[in-house]
Amino acid sequence: MRKIFIYLSFIVFFLSSIINSQSMDWSSILIINPNPSPYLKDWEGNPALGSFTLNYMGTGYVKFKFRITFSSTKVGEVATALSTEREFLSGPMTQVFTNNEFVSFENVTLNNEFRDKVIRAGRFPEDNYQLCVDVINPENSVIYTTACAEFSVFYPDPPQLLLPQNGSNVSELFTTFVWNPVFLLNNDPINYQIKVVEVLNNQTPLKAIQANIPLLETTINNTSLFVYPPDAYPLDEGKSYAWQLKAVDNDGEPIALNDGLSEIYTFTYKSLSGGGTITQELPD
Repeated sequence: MRKIFIYLSFIVFFLSSIINSQSMDWSSILIINPNPSPYLKDWEGNPALGSFTLNYMGTGYVKFKFRITFSSTKVGEVATALSTEREFLSGPMTQVFTNNEFVSFENVTLNNEFRDKVIRAGRFPEDNYQLCVDVINPENSVIYTTACAEFSVFYPDPPQLLLPQNGSNVSELFTTFVWNPVFLLNNDPINYQIKVVEVLNNQTPLKAIQANIPLLETTINNTSLFVYPPDAYPLDEGKSYAWQLKAVDNDGEPIALNDGLSEIYTFTYKSLSGGGTITQELPD
C-alpha cells in the first residue's frame, strides 16, 4: 500500500511539473480603465477601454483561446465568454490585444439575475467588477496564464430640479424649467424627458405623474433649461401641476440612478392678473 501511495504521489508530482513547466512559457498583463464605459457596444467597439498583453516564451507552434470571466461584488460571477481559437506560429512571441479583440459577447453565458438587466439596457449595472482573462489550451482547457483587473461602473445622480421650486406659485404662462444637469465621465450626450401633469384634488404628485395624461411630454437634448412652449396645453389659473425629468441616452435608456428619474416638484399657476405675484428665484 505504501508503494502504491508513493507511486501515485510521484505521478501527481510529475503531471503537476508538466503543467507548471508549460505555464512557465506564458505570462500576461491585463489593463482595464478603472471607470470604463458601461455599454457592451463600447466594450466590443472601443479599443481604448483595456488591453491584454500576452507573452509566449516557447519556440514551437501553439494554439490557444481566451476564456473571459466577469464577476461583481453584488452578484458574484455574472458572465463568462470563450473566444475563437487563435495561434502563434512560433515563439517567442508578444502580442497586445485590445478589449474588443479579447472580449466577445457572441459566445457568452450570463448569470440569470444579471441577464435581464444587461440585455434590456445594453450595459453593466452599477457595481464593482473584476475581469479575468484565462489563456487556455483549446483541447483540454489547461490554463497557460491568467491575468485579472478590477473596474467600477458608477452612474451619476439623477437631475436635480431647481425651478419652479417645489410648492411655489408661478405667474409666467410660459414658465421656465431649470435643473442641475447629469454629468457623465465619458461626456456622452444626455437627453432629458420632461413630463408636466395636472395634480387633481386629493391626489399625490406621484400618483398624478403616474396616472394623469400629460399636458406636456417631450425630450430635450443636452441642456438644463426649458421654456414651456406656446403650442403645449396652456396652464390654467389656480391649478396645481407636477413635473419630473428622466435622464436618458440616445436610445432612451436611463443613464442615472433611480432609473434616471428626478424627484417630483409641484407648482401652482397664478397669473399677475389673477393675483399671482410670486416670482421664481434659484434656491440657495
